[in-house]
Amino acid sequence: MSTTQDAVRARYSHPEREDGRHKHDRAHGMEFRHTKLLLDPYITPDKDVAEFGCATGHYAEHWHGRCKSYLGVDIVQANVDFFNAKGLSNADGQRTARAQLGDATCCPEFTDGSFDVVLCLGPMYHLPAEERALAMAEMARVCRPGGVLAFSYICKAGVLMQAMTNRVWRHKIPWHKRLRWCNTYYPNRKGNDCIFAGVNDVDNPFFFAMPEEMEPLASDCGLKVLQNAGINITLNEAQINHMDDEQYACWLEFAEAMLQWPSVTGMASHALMVCGKE
Repeated sequence: MSTTQDAVRARYSHPEREDGRHKHDRAHGMEFRHTKLLLDPYITPDKDVAEFGCATGHYAEHWHGRCKSYLGVDIVQANVDFFNAKGLSNADGQRTARAQLGDATCCPEFTDGSFDVVLCLGPMYHLPAEERALAMAEMARVCRPGGVLAFSYICKAGVLMQAMTNRVWRHKIPWHKRLRWCNTYYPNRKGNDCIFAGVNDVDNPFFFAMPEEMEPLASDCGLKVLQNAGINITLNEAQINHMDDEQYACWLEFAEAMLQWPSVTGMASHALMVCGKE
């Protein structure tokens, strides 16, 4: 079982807040938009889909009507209840999506090869390196041969660059200290040490990796990496949120192009690795 489960449950104890995160602003919405864009081709009517770390069911709302079955798994009971309360069904009124409690690092309730598509779109954010390996092995186990798996993760380089340009967490600093903090906080030694270790220095439980760390984990599990894309390369969120409609359309065109450029993946704060199981 994951060692961070209690901290994760505490952080996500208000599912109504998590349910609206995708529409907080343009910058926050890019992670969700591009995840759906990259994975849409793999969600087809003949597929049994499982999403580990399903939260309140945002992706289930998008995909449940496009596949044979959709099962959400989450470590937070409040999220599971919120998901199931949506009563997601297809055009015939048949329920096609449901959620249950579970842990991505250890899920013996599922037999080998239970699903055609296995999505792990949240757990890797909250697992230290050794537990990421456990989760990936479990995801590979429950995926059928010929199936597809997707893993979201937070990039070390991207998250620090965004922290420097956005000056995040300033709302937690007393007002009379903010000017000095904004000018000096990042980069600093503590920040660097935490990033190199792959641990958040402000608001745990968050853990970071890079494409060069995630891809060997996939290989160790017998998976073939099909794509590893930065899904929200936005060094300054404020600039994205203040663009006019024409500028934003141009930005999205460029951002979609960057999904196909592996050389810039690590500069996103969030990335998506898509793998195939042979």
